[in-house]
Amino acid sequence: MEDGLPVVPTGLRYFSPDQSLKFDQTIERVEAIRGGSAPIILNNSPGLVVNNISKTGGAEFEGLAKLEYASQELGRIDLNFGGPINSFWRYNIGGFFRRGNDQRDIGFPNSGGQVKGNITHFFNNYNGFIRFYGKYLNDKVGWLVPGVYRYTGEGEFESIPQFNLDDAVSNTRDRKYQVVIPAFNGKPEEKFNFDLEDGMKAEIGNGGFEFEYNLGNDWILNNKFRYEYLFNGQDYDLLVGLMEITPQAPLFYLDGTPY
Repeated sequence: MEDGLPVVPTGLRYFSPDQSLKFDQTIERVEAIRGGSAPIILNNSPGLVVNNISKTGGAEFEGLAKLEYASQELGRIDLNFGGPINSFWRYNIGGFFRRGNDQRDIGFPNSGGQVKGNITHFFNNYNGFIRFYGKYLNDKVGWLVPGVYRYTGEGEFESIPQFNLDDAVSNTRDRKYQVVIPAFNGKPEEKFNFDLEDGMKAEIGNGGFEFEYNLGNDWILNNKFRYEYLFNGQDYDLLVGLMEITPQAPLFYLDGTPY
């Protein structure tokens, strides 16, 4: 969850909520409920509910800038700042951008970022508030899972000569890694186009508001609303089985010589 609402609508298959929420310096704290009480808070969550709560700006201006650089040419910058506009208005805005090759250099980098902000108006008696917020996330992670091995026939696998598992991939590197597959509907003119450079991609834009008012006698009225646009693309290379090397299905080294 993010600020008390599900990160993605329930019922979406083949989609991890982790893809649509990236932890950065705009998160103030994380709260969690584990076990049998979790489904009371959120549907379809028998094990655990995690709520990521965003910073909203305090009574004084605060800012943060963070720069990271690590192996595999990984670079990342985080920014966040917020504070008061006047006695009754506060704001917070931040985000991140990252780029890097990750553990395996597959020819194109993982990259992405987000910008996220909110503005809060407190009522005259500070007995409640109304908050408007929004976020835009565009992030992609390459997922070329298979490593090519040779089966010895004795229950073991070994690497293939000239195939470096640190940077080699089993798909084509031509035309920005695009793969065109005919449609399986009897219409050969229709094609499916996949760009493996997009990998596991999430593009999300949302906006909403939160209203809270203290009614007294330990009663609090709280209402949250969010409208979200969500795109999830999954273009990846996945090895699903073994194939015997035969004259009809030969194996070639990277320099073109047959195996």
